[in-house]
Amino acid sequence: MTRDEIQAMEASPELDKLVGEKIFGYSIYHYDKDVPERCYYMLTDDKGDPVTPYEGWHTGERKTEEEAWGDCPNYSEDIGAAWEVVEKLKEKYAVAVVSYKSSVLCKIQAPDSDSFDADSKTAPEAICKAALIAEIGVEA
Repeated sequence: MTRDEIQAMEASPELDKLVGEKIFGYSIYHYDKDVPERCYYMLTDDKGDPVTPYEGWHTGERKTEEEAWGDCPNYSEDIGAAWEVVEKLKEKYAVAVVSYKSSVLCKIQAPDSDSFDADSKTAPEAICKAALIAEIGVEA
């Protein structure tokens, strides 16, 4: 995904999923022991722990892969969730979020002097986009 593609994205579950994957290391765990009634999907973090409390197959709750991704926080619209992204980014970067006129700019400064930024109508969306652009910049 390019910087321009990320900048063109709107706040959405798709943007939230990318943030979950790229920033927090989220992935889907599929539990399947060849017994259909015990099969389920669960969203896990980079340590393999569930993102939301989950008691497994014995609770009667079954999730599809799509439903499991529904447990991903709403990073691109909820400022509380977006602030978790900022806190995670601060482990590696300096982060600034600035509001001006009808736009919000999120600027991320890497220790090696590279900087990455994104702007949007809302702070959560700008934070998510800048975080993804920074990770792509680091990977490139």
